[in-house]
This record gives sequence, C-alpha cells and structure tokens, in this order.
Amino acid sequence: MTPAGLRSIFRTKRERSKVSSANPHRFRHTFGTDMARCGVRLPVLQKLMGHHSPELTLRYINMSMSDIAEAYFKAVEEIQKSYCAGE
Repeated sequence: MTPAGLRSIFRTKRERSKVSSANPHRFRHTFGTDMARCGVRLPVLQKLMGHHSPELTLRYINMSMSDIAEAYFKAVEEIQKSYCAGE
C-alpha cells in the first residue's frame, strides 16, 4: 500500500466516523506516548518509530504532570525496596 492510498483510506474512515481531529500523524504521537507510559525505554521507542535521533522521538512523547509524578513515585518505591532488601 502506498502512503497516498493509506491517507485516502484514513480520510474516508475519518469522515464516516465524524472524528475530525484524527490523522495518521496523531496516531504516531499516541503510540509514542502510550509506549513511554508503559515503560518502553527511549532507545527502544526510537527504533520502533524509525527515528535517527532520540530528540525526534521525544517530540512524539507528550507526558502529563500526573504521568511524571506516577513514574517518580514508582521509582522511589523501587529504590526504597532495594535499600530495605539489604537490611
């Protein structure tokens, strides 16, 4: 399938569903953000998305403050477990 053919199919489906904000590029942003939220590391995500630089991949990841806080508290919990395990 060509890129033009894919865009045509997507445009038709979007018009039928009345979802005006959906587009293939938005799916890339959603994919990047969802994968990051699930803990996929940046080098892996970079390869999955076919980017040559991590900076480009980071542009696709849109983390909220709650995402950041959740990741922080999860990391702190893991660090505390590792210190307590050595006692």
